[in-house]
Amino acid sequence: MNQVKVQSNTTTLNIQALCREIDAGKAEQGGIKLRPFYQRDYKFTKKDESFLIESLLMGIPIPTIYLASDTSKFPHISNVIDGQHRLRAIHRFINNEYLLSGLEKMPDLNGLYFEDLPVELKNKLSVQTSLNVNYIHVQDDPSLELEIFLRYNRGTNPMSKQEIRHVLFGSPFNDWVTQQVERMKKEKSVLAEVFNMVKKRMADKAVHSDLFLMFNILHYGLNAKHAGTPYYVDEIMSKTRKMDHNEIQKFIEKSTFMFEQMSDFLFHLRSLGIKHTFSKELYAPSEKSHHFQASIMMIVTSVFKHILETHYNYKEDNELLKKIKKGFCSSIFYGAKSATTNFDLVSDAMNRIKTELEGQPVF
Repeated sequence: MNQVKVQSNTTTLNIQALCREIDAGKAEQGGIKLRPFYQRDYKFTKKDESFLIESLLMGIPIPTIYLASDTSKFPHISNVIDGQHRLRAIHRFINNEYLLSGLEKMPDLNGLYFEDLPVELKNKLSVQTSLNVNYIHVQDDPSLELEIFLRYNRGTNPMSKQEIRHVLFGSPFNDWVTQQVERMKKEKSVLAEVFNMVKKRMADKAVHSDLFLMFNILHYGLNAKHAGTPYYVDEIMSKTRKMDHNEIQKFIEKSTFMFEQMSDFLFHLRSLGIKHTFSKELYAPSEKSHHFQASIMMIVTSVFKHILETHYNYKEDNELLKKIKKGFCSSIFYGAKSATTNFDLVSDAMNRIKTELEGQPVF
């Protein structure tokens, strides 16, 4: 049996030195990289950050920081395996990006930035406080680095299924989808409301998962072999990870076009009075329901794929909503109580809506 021996060494760095390393990482000049592709989003609250700084000022030890270091490069980059939140909170405070709040043991420091601290506390924090840092030498072995990351994070604040996918299926398309989510969130656009970008769904990466599901259907259509939505997400993330540079660029270009066209379709439905276009509001507006349902998104996406391929002039169809509602209500999807992402249910609804649309003018 092949044995893998992981080499490592432990050292101590004061906070001033750690912050210099983080600055170098941000500048792509070696140092510590806080956000390797497998790391999660930053979830510390202001209270969490302040509590950490208070602990450091009180001299309370904090857990060792674990870094994946590749010594075959110069200057070498050290990716954070465990300790991203601690390092980020420290670096943010030293750079005066937040003030202390909610402190109970040192209440006199509430409302102060790092630059406002007394000189002796500034020195105590930045120069006299050191953290244990363990460098694990992976020698540019991504699979080993991922394995170590997953082992260190197993069981302690477990990752969501989509976060694990981001680790296993990292790709330029993955990055592009993440950019779309961040753009929608930042702009607080209509699409942010359509995809119900609430705090919990964002934290769990559910919105990312929904976009991967949508793009799989736009590119490849519904698949009778897929028993549920995770199969669609895994499939497209796995496929795009295996694409070469030219293939992935073309795939992203096509995805961009499809997303723009589908966004126009969703905006049109909004203009007709449908606020939550991926909900039962499409066919049962008086019924209280969730603002977003993956099964309804699958149906709407499949219908739009048909519209895109046939050049259906939906903007000139004055009975568009009526036809969509009739298709939904005449399908076996309507009234289903469970497993609504089942292929038979969503494909039946899609086909019935397509039947209602047939025979209409095209460009």
